[in-house]
Amino acid sequence: LYKARQGERGALLHQLDYWTCMAGAALPLLLWHAGDFEGFSWFGGEDQKLVELPALFRKPLWLLYFLVPGVWLGHSAWLWWTTGRLNVGKFWIMVAHYFTWYMGMCPHHVQSLAFINLFHGFSSSWLVYQVVQM
Repeated sequence: LYKARQGERGALLHQLDYWTCMAGAALPLLLWHAGDFEGFSWFGGEDQKLVELPALFRKPLWLLYFLVPGVWLGHSAWLWWTTGRLNVGKFWIMVAHYFTWYMGMCPHHVQSLAFINLFHGFSSSWLVYQVVQM
């Protein structure tokens, strides 16, 4: 919806947005399975990992965690530079998505639940609100 309102078209741009968004959620979870974020608890209970990834995956996963949004930001900056247009809604959702997932992976149960459930959910709700207003 945020892309349609700005007139963004193209399969390649759609794929870049999609995989950047998916990486923002998947990579912190994969890092948790590889041994980072040890105190994280999904629902504040006795959560257990389904699988334990070898620790050798940590560095490549962290590299992807910064590389994927870096490529997306670079492409967004290039579009802004060449067209003079910045999709503020899409930018807000992506930044909020990455920030809330990262902050949600903390060992403190209340902070974790707040960032993943409340703040992450708020950004999505705000997007729906903005679209419905038009």
